[in-house]
Amino acid sequence: MSENIAIILAGGTGNRFDESIPKQFTELAGKTVIEHTLDTFQTHQLIDEICVVSKIEWISKVEELVAKNKYSKVKK
Repeated sequence: MSENIAIILAGGTGNRFDESIPKQFTELAGKTVIEHTLDTFQTHQLIDEICVVSKIEWISKVEELVAKNKYSKVKK
C-alpha cells in the first residue's frame, strides 16, 4: 500500500509582502495562511501524511500551530 505525502513549502521570507513576518503566518479570516493550507490537507481523504518545510527560525511557530490545531497528519 502506497502513501500520499503532501509537502508544504513554507520557507518564504515575505520580503515582497512587506510585513514583519512571512505571509504564511499572516492571519486571513481568523487563521494564518498556513493553517488554511494544513486544514485542507488534514481533511483530504487521499493524503496520509504532511511534511512542512520551513526556515529554521520559524519551525517553532509551525510546531505551535500543529499542536494548537491537533494536525495528526503532520509528521515532519
